[in-house]
Amino acid sequence: MVARDSRLRGFSWIYDMGMFLYMVWPFIMPYYLIKTRGARGLPGIVGFAGAYIGGLVVGAIVASLFVPGIV
Repeated sequence: MVARDSRLRGFSWIYDMGMFLYMVWPFIMPYYLIKTRGARGLPGIVGFAGAYIGGLVVGAIVASLFVPGIV
């Protein structure tokens, strides 16, 4: 999906894209979305941030309910 999107938008790849995205995706994805889509990339950035923060909140709630001594 990223490869097809990059080709359509003329955005070149690095040698080891898998490792690169694994290590720095939280920093690169907002840049990529803004560079390729402009202001239309902002909902994607907000979606990524919301999913990340939502996962943290749900994880904290589940941990506090099921692991004794976390609260």
